[in-house]
Amino acid sequence: MSMLARPLLFLSMAAAVVRFVAPVLVAALVGGCVWWPDIEERPNVAFGPTIDRSLVEPSPDEIVNLTTISTRFSVAGAVTDPDTAADALDYQWYVGYLESPTPVGPAFTGQPSIQFNPCAFLTDLIPFQAPHVLELFVSDHKIEFDPEQGRIITGGYAYVSWTFVPQVACDVQVSGQ
Repeated sequence: MSMLARPLLFLSMAAAVVRFVAPVLVAALVGGCVWWPDIEERPNVAFGPTIDRSLVEPSPDEIVNLTTISTRFSVAGAVTDPDTAADALDYQWYVGYLESPTPVGPAFTGQPSIQFNPCAFLTDLIPFQAPHVLELFVSDHKIEFDPEQGRIITGGYAYVSWTFVPQVACDVQVSGQ
């Protein structure tokens, strides 16, 4: 190779490298590969609560015959919510809501377990010794109640209901409790 050809060869190789590398560098700078991207927090994903029916007491899959004045209904330990603590959930229990011609507010609120006394609902459960429904809504948002529209649920929720038949004799004086 001649003395004159060697520098020209290096110049043409350098020009080829520059022609290849320059567009890559420009694309990297313009495309943002050189700067750190803005880090954005992932938004809260709202998952509704769930109820494991196998842990519910008594079983919602069978008719509950109320043979005592006080019967425990519970979802304690059966409710899970991946983004809300169980004690921060809204629990609302409704007695006879489906049977009532007008919306009836919740009979119990705020707890995953109740002691249910059917005699306290003697005037609401007509006929008394017929099947009735106890419903529970568990929500990760506040459940509102409107006297005209009924319950208004804006968040994720879980639902369970029991069909029960009161088989107790209520003392008329006790029914006001």
